[in-house]
Amino acid sequence: MIIGCIVKSGVIQNKVKVRVQRKGELIGEVQITSLQKGQESVSEVKEGTECGIKVQGPIKVEEGDILMPYKIEKKIRTL
Repeated sequence: MIIGCIVKSGVIQNKVKVRVQRKGELIGEVQITSLQKGQESVSEVKEGTECGIKVQGPIKVEEGDILMPYKIEKKIRTL
């Protein structure tokens, strides 16, 4: 599924998971598989920019849904 979006705040990055919110309720997650700005494939898109996102997952994203990307980072603690 390919979605047209505008980044309202922050930065969206390629290959991250996205929580999908519909009418104020979390309905599931999808994975970004491709991110484009115009005709160019990019690794990230910044706030205020339109982009195209190709996603894969068990739910269908609909117009008006809010996409909330996230990335889990591992922290290593040294002694």
